Amino acid sequence: MSIQQDELSIFDVSIPEKTREKLALFSKLVSAHFGFLNDLGYKGPVVKISKHEVLDFCNTILFQNDHACREVRVVFYCESLNINNGDFLILDIWRKSHKLKTKASDNILVFEKFIEKYRPDIDQKSLDIRSYKTPLMESMERVLSLCASLLKAEMEEVLKGEYWEEGLYNEWV
Repeated sequence: MSIQQDELSIFDVSIPEKTREKLALFSKLVSAHFGFLNDLGYKGPVVKISKHEVLDFCNTILFQNDHACREVRVVFYCESLNINNGDFLILDIWRKSHKLKTKASDNILVFEKFIEKYRPDIDQKSLDIRSYKTPLMESMERVLSLCASLLKAEMEEVLKGEYWEEGLYNEWV
């Protein structure tokens, strides 16, 4: 599985070494856990590392399926000063709006909102790396593994473009 990089390189000297390590770890784990998307016709992963307005860096990994009009985004927001405190992950599925005439928020499905609605037995804290007191690598491994297995088991129709549900997005979108 090849990874393309855009904007900043993981080796950019403006990124502190510890932050580069976290960004590289995230890319590696997403590639390992979300590779099943390629079996569903998704292209990727495409890695985009950029500076963020509030936190220091953002690593967005995209998987795209033009046939299903879907894009899966796994995003890691990273602070360079804190070791694990301000870092967090977001997993979204986007419906490609260029083929649809809807408002932007109708084209976003936030993974955690879907799981909250359809799998209330899953503790939402288990999907947040900030909930764990383990080293970042262990927390990230645990959360990405759980997210990937839930995405595969619970959202196959969404991923294939056969189903969509509006209204499962964060209020700030």
